[in-house]
Amino acid sequence: IDFFLMGFFLQLISLHKHHNIKAQTPPSDATFFYYKEALVYIQDFLLVGITSRDVAQYLHISPSYLRVIFSKHCKYSLRELLIRKRIECAASHLKYDHWSVSQAAALIGYDDYTLFSKIFKKYTGISPQAYKKGQYSIPIIHSDISNPRQ
Repeated sequence: IDFFLMGFFLQLISLHKHHNIKAQTPPSDATFFYYKEALVYIQDFLLVGITSRDVAQYLHISPSYLRVIFSKHCKYSLRELLIRKRIECAASHLKYDHWSVSQAAALIGYDDYTLFSKIFKKYTGISPQAYKKGQYSIPIIHSDISNPRQ
């Protein structure tokens, strides 16, 4: 599992450096500090069912201010980012660890197999069963989606 966590951490760093920042923001910007701290918190607690409210509480800011921060620095809302990272994690376990779909769903906090399958398909374009059986690579975070908040 340590190998998985290291891979997840490296993906989060890549997400932060290359794919999520809308514009180069000066390091002196306080919102950028909160954004970076939020990403660290997400990396540490993604699989324990955190919400945007939990992240805001950790940062000692209001949820509405956190939404402003993410709209400024990230092409996804925080809620959208949490969902995408969880689906990406489940996809990784389906592909590389050969977990069952129900095991992958449970890992990311979905007890309802049907709901997990629906959300997985919404974000990837294929069912988790098809993904598990095929040789797919799903760029859930890294793809350039024109309007990710639909």
